[in-house]
Amino acid sequence: MRKKVLLVISLLLVIGLTACSFGQQGLKQYSDMSPKEKASFFMKVYISQFDNYQEQSLRTDLTEPQTEMLEKKRDLLRTMWPLINAYNTLVIANGIPSPQSEQEILMIIDELVKIVI
Repeated sequence: MRKKVLLVISLLLVIGLTACSFGQQGLKQYSDMSPKEKASFFMKVYISQFDNYQEQSLRTDLTEPQTEMLEKKRDLLRTMWPLINAYNTLVIANGIPSPQSEQEILMIIDELVKIVI
C-alpha cells in the first residue's frame, strides 16, 4: 500500500513539476512551446509512464482490478508510441504537426494519469 501511495505521489509530481517548470522562471507555457519542445515533453511523459508500467508489471501481488488497469496502461502506451514517433519524425523534418495529433497524444496522457495502480 505504501508503494502505491508513493507511486501516485511521484507520478503527480512528475506531471506537476513538468507543467510548473514550463510556466515559471521564463520558461514557456505548453501553449507557447515550439513543436520541438512539445516533442520533448511528450517523450519525457512517455518514458516516465513506460518506466512506471515496467516497475508495476514486475509485481506479483496485484489484484485482478490492478492487473486490468495495468493492461489498460500497456494498451495506452502501445497506442501512444506510434503517435509520438510520428510527431517526432515530422518535427525533425522541420514539419509542423497538426493540432489533432497533439490532441490525440494529450488525450492519451490524460488517460494515463487517471490510471492509478
